[in-house]
Amino acid sequence: GQPERTTYYVELWTLARRRDARSRPPARARILACPGCGAPLDAVVEGTCTHCKRVVAGGDFDWVVRAAQVVESQERGPMLTTEVPEQGNELPTVFDPEAQARCAAISQKDPFFQWQPFEARVGLVFREFQTAWTQRDLVRMRPYFTDALFDTQRFWVEAYRAQGLRNVTDGARIVRLELAGVASDR
Repeated sequence: GQPERTTYYVELWTLARRRDARSRPPARARILACPGCGAPLDAVVEGTCTHCKRVVAGGDFDWVVRAAQVVESQERGPMLTTEVPEQGNELPTVFDPEAQARCAAISQKDPFFQWQPFEARVGLVFREFQTAWTQRDLVRMRPYFTDALFDTQRFWVEAYRAQGLRNVTDGARIVRLELAGVASDR
């Protein structure tokens, strides 16, 4: 029966690693995986990779959090009820100069990849997501997202639900689709 409250924290984290451990390159910095074999992060249980059996949580391979201290905390009311204009939409798209070549390389590896069907797929995913988002229907959006992206959407849907709110996107549409960057993994 109590209204939901949110607390905003400022924390001071102490990070540590072995002196000879090397930082991952920027392209891999956000990949959460076993540093030994590359298995997904969910294969790391209690600091040990269940796939390669290496202990990976002690700072031997990468930075680890040794301590987290709350420096400041502020209680805030519901955060989802204000209108905030998006930032950055007026800026020009940043294009990777290698995007076209990387796209062509994917087409070489996979002859079934073609741009027009890809555009159609992007449109389908966009429409399905917009409908699912407005209806707060996690089951409908699940087939279209990676685990990490789905968890992000679930967080926001549940946050709106907890505050008795519903975020409706009405009339959302794709105006233009541009190839700005291409990445390929295993």
